[in-house]
Amino acid sequence: MRARIWRKRGPVKRRLLLPYSVAYSAWALAQLGEVSEALNRLRECEPLLERQAAQGFFAHHGWDYHAFGGACVWLGRLDEA
Repeated sequence: MRARIWRKRGPVKRRLLLPYSVAYSAWALAQLGEVSEALNRLRECEPLLERQAAQGFFAHHGWDYHAFGGACVWLGRLDEA
């Protein structure tokens, strides 16, 4: 029974953590000097964050935006940070 419940919750957890993962990977790529790939991840992350906000998911939003802003600072995009 527990395995069945966990399996049903899995896609929800992945959907909640996707912006978090994309934002942190953008930050890491920016620190490594992979500018174009970091910018791609930022572009990918922004609609994910907006979608979560529209759906009322705010569990990790602070950490998501922390990573998003960190990547923007490393890339010199201070207006977006």
